[in-house]
Amino acid sequence: LPIQAPTPRPTEIPGPPTAALAAAGGIPVRGELGTFTWEGMGSDSPFLVVSRDRALTGSGPFTVTIAPPLAIADWSAAWVRVSGGTTIGRLVKLHGSGTEIAVAPPPVAGDWSLGVDIRFATGDTTAFYWRVEVRP
Repeated sequence: LPIQAPTPRPTEIPGPPTAALAAAGGIPVRGELGTFTWEGMGSDSPFLVVSRDRALTGSGPFTVTIAPPLAIADWSAAWVRVSGGTTIGRLVKLHGSGTEIAVAPPPVAGDWSLGVDIRFATGDTTAFYWRVEVRP
């Protein structure tokens, strides 16, 4: 008999979820997946700087939406200034828990990278990154 691959149960997620960032009233932009651990698998990456052509523009506040929606144990967000395609310093802005991830804008307008680390109720973790042109 041929061996068949197991069929995922309808409640299983085949890998990490996706995340989208939106400024108040803006169109959501999908984040780049960085470091993650998910159902025994994982990947490690540095703080990512997403290319300028995929940048989100806005003044905040910024919200992250996870798809499919999953229970979040806690999260943290870090803004890093971007200059010439590389990061300068690191400014951790917020920590939270619950299903809503709302991130205040950084203290000054400019070119920024936003990293959001999420620990889900299952213990799985993800990091997502966005390039954000913060307007005054």
